[in-house]
Amino acid sequence: MSRITRLLIIAPIVLSALTGCPAAAPQGPGGGSESGGGGRPLTIESDRPGPDGCPTVELDTSGWGALTANWHDGDDPFFQIHDNEPGFYANLEAYTVWGDDWTGQAGTFAPDCNGTGLYFWLVPDDEHAFLATAGEVDVVALEQSGGVMDPGFEVVLRGLTMTPMHDAPAYDCLHVPEVVLAR
Repeated sequence: MSRITRLLIIAPIVLSALTGCPAAAPQGPGGGSESGGGGRPLTIESDRPGPDGCPTVELDTSGWGALTANWHDGDDPFFQIHDNEPGFYANLEAYTVWGDDWTGQAGTFAPDCNGTGLYFWLVPDDEHAFLATAGEVDVVALEQSGGVMDPGFEVVLRGLTMTPMHDAPAYDCLHVPEVVLAR
């Protein structure tokens, strides 16, 4: 089992223990290293801090391949949308029964595992996972029918402060101004 695979299996369990979020095994490949320069899928701009004082992460989804989007049924149902790009891993999980504030409806919510059941995490270097602890999750369209996720979805994440799940050697936090996950 590769280091990436182990991380993708273990990270949600650690996340669950540290934040109280439900543990779900993310699906997706992860990747290799951060990208730099314009038009790249992920750029960390250490010299451009966001309003939270954290280095800015630009996630340019226009260059990404198709997103993986699933509905996971069961006692703790959730939507999952993630990238399939090499070099990093971005993952949104939206639990419909975990938080009291979000139960599947459209609207703008906080990324809060306990309050909304919405969380977004980013592994920018394939080793160090960051969890969104502040910002907005704008659920524009996110539905399922008969246990299958509807193909037309849109979730906009804005002004995210990302906090490391464990020690990240290069960054104490990251800032994501906006990323649109849509199909």
